[in-house]
Amino acid sequence: MQPTLSLIVPVHNHSAGLPRLLDSIARQSMVRETEVLLVDDCSTDNPAGFVSLAASYGDKGLTIRLLRLEQRHYTKNARLAGIEASQGAVVGFADADDLLLGTDALERHARLLLEEKADVVHFRTALLNADGEFLRENIWTAPFARSLEGNAVFARLVNSTGHRSTLWSKLFAGELARSIVPAARTSGVRRYREDVLLTTYLLFHAGRYRASDLLGYGQHRVDKDREKAGGRACSS
Repeated sequence: MQPTLSLIVPVHNHSAGLPRLLDSIARQSMVRETEVLLVDDCSTDNPAGFVSLAASYGDKGLTIRLLRLEQRHYTKNARLAGIEASQGAVVGFADADDLLLGTDALERHARLLLEEKADVVHFRTALLNADGEFLRENIWTAPFARSLEGNAVFARLVNSTGHRSTLWSKLFAGELARSIVPAARTSGVRRYREDVLLTTYLLFHAGRYRASDLLGYGQHRVDKDREKAGGRACSS
């Protein structure tokens, strides 16, 4: 069955924290319509363990496709490899040390995107403590408009404040996401702020933007970008 949603998770040496993210995906109401593209960017801690981990979630109804890169590509190119391999009409992103919130936010946002024929749905996110408990809403990643059309989408991104360029606060039309892969590969950016680069490409080509007031994603509170990057596809 063709998946509705492809969720792309780049990972490098973060196998210990990964089950918490996968459990949060498995709790989602649209789990059977979701594929997880787990992009292993040359992990050295327990690469063989990803195979058994992926297989274990089949009993929970979650399809995990493991993509193992033969050499280090770092976060941007790991994400692009996941996009290129994706099959869903909707594409989303998650980091290996974060969580999806609730049980139906993913479905509601994917349905909103499809019903509105939108290119992007932007939702609210939360900051979590080390145990995955809610601390507060992350106002810096909140939507910057209720709805936008045409060139106004990219213009509002450029003129927004905060960190509105985070990939994991949005779902994208799969066709749009796959279309930007060739151009994005030409950039020399490989890891830090790669989400700014990819969101810029995506929203530059987006023609319809919709926002949601629903919390959909939880980011673990960290003090350093390098610590955060360690759980994705970057050097720890």
